[in-house]
Amino acid sequence: MKSRLPIRRLSTLALSLLLSATVAVGQTTEGIEFSWGDSYQLPRKHEDMGFIGNEQDGYIQIGHRQKKSVSFQRFDNKLHLTGSSKVSLKSLPKSYQHVAFTKVGSKYYWFFATFDRKTRTDRLFAQELDVRGNQVAGSAREICSGLKLVREVDGGVALRGGDDRWHLHYSLDSNKLLIRYRKQPEKNASRNKDVIGFQVFDQNLTRIWGKDIRMPYTEKRMDNEDYHVDREGNVYTLAKVYNEDRGSKKKPNYRMEILKWSPESKEVVKIPFKFSDKFVNTASMAKGPNGDLMVVGYYSNKRFGLSADGVFLLRLDEKTGELTNIRKGTYEFPESVLSEFESARTRRRNERKDNKDDLEATNMQMRDILIGEDGSIYVYGEEYYWYVITTRINNGKFTSTTRTYYFHYNDILAMKIGADGNLDWVTKIPKEQMGINTGRAGMSFKLFPHQDNHYLFFMDNRKNIDLPEDKSPHMHREGRGGELVVVKLDKNGNTKKASVYDVREEHKNLWVTDFNAVGADKMMGRAFHRRKSQPAFITFK
Repeated sequence: MKSRLPIRRLSTLALSLLLSATVAVGQTTEGIEFSWGDSYQLPRKHEDMGFIGNEQDGYIQIGHRQKKSVSFQRFDNKLHLTGSSKVSLKSLPKSYQHVAFTKVGSKYYWFFATFDRKTRTDRLFAQELDVRGNQVAGSAREICSGLKLVREVDGGVALRGGDDRWHLHYSLDSNKLLIRYRKQPEKNASRNKDVIGFQVFDQNLTRIWGKDIRMPYTEKRMDNEDYHVDREGNVYTLAKVYNEDRGSKKKPNYRMEILKWSPESKEVVKIPFKFSDKFVNTASMAKGPNGDLMVVGYYSNKRFGLSADGVFLLRLDEKTGELTNIRKGTYEFPESVLSEFESARTRRRNERKDNKDDLEATNMQMRDILIGEDGSIYVYGEEYYWYVITTRINNGKFTSTTRTYYFHYNDILAMKIGADGNLDWVTKIPKEQMGINTGRAGMSFKLFPHQDNHYLFFMDNRKNIDLPEDKSPHMHREGRGGELVVVKLDKNGNTKKASVYDVREEHKNLWVTDFNAVGADKMMGRAFHRRKSQPAFITFK
């Protein structure tokens, strides 16, 4: 059973993310104001893990040096540096691994894991952090123990990537935490049923319930698409369950199911649904404005690849246990939008494909689902793909092999389905980003909703600031300068683009995906150059 990276979910009613970024003093762009804080320098050999905190308690920047220490630098709500401290980690086992610095409810924690080589078992610990005191609070607590786990490169939320045996998921109000893990599987995938652990805690890390659950289908027949924990502590798994037969190119050989586990029930509740005769590219769960569980995803007419013909919306009826269409159920991407900001050759090809009903958005990954206060639904996706080139060099004596990974983060497609069920608009935001041997850190985009507008931040090539609609974007290469830009998207789908920060002129770098919200009107970020960094507020007026 494989698992896919879950998308990020935001709500205009609940934004409990944590961040880091940069910009320029006193600069105002499209109703956004940027202000610097005090500069800081990490202790020697410490990795910058970002910030935690809030406007009431202040903020602490966390540095981590493996097997040595954790450093804290405290900033007040004006981003003035007010103190620093360091906690030794020499008493921890040498095999410990960082998992996440994170927030549950109103409390902050550091999760770390250990591995016992003699018993071959894993343990998870949580250390509470005191933001006001700029220190740890009490002793670390053991959360899970005696488990033989396997690594999974997916899921969870962490300020920096950590031990991938443990995955953290949060309820919409952030007061419930689901810790998920996968036990060592049997070798035969056709006979093995994976055992997945679900442990649910409140914000004090008091365990509400937990079980090691044998999945109802074999690893070969089951792909888990997404996980969700609700405010009551119920756990949901969205799974793709394959039939015994191989199916055909035109007909899916699988069905989708929601599997629900409750604290008071020993049995799993299966909620199957089949999305007509379409293929499901990506599917994720989200909570609607009335607390309804929704399934939102991309559908396709093609069996292979990650292209998307449009978006589908389903709602779970908790009383009947059935999934029904939300409003019209499916919303197709228009050819006119898919052909924007493309070369003349691509536009001609798109027109031919559209005439054959074969045109789809390629390599689409869903990134954000937003639920408006009026019940409207916004879906944001991004064209994403990667490939590897292997080079072998033989000099007669020995052969060396190198692998170069290329990551591409391209156009954004934004869709709004109104509260009346009509497709209000689809908007393409053009970009082309490439990184070599680097992942998403400085690429992709960060979305921040404020009032009736949505703001999208990403690194771009300066040649794209006034890009004509009949031209494709110039490429931005990760690590080679570039500009931070913001695109303001209003409720009618209109866009305004502005340049915010030039990396080469400022001689400081930033990772856009580290931007995080610290309030309804404010984001926090940082600029960095080697060991020196500087935090900044991004305030929405």
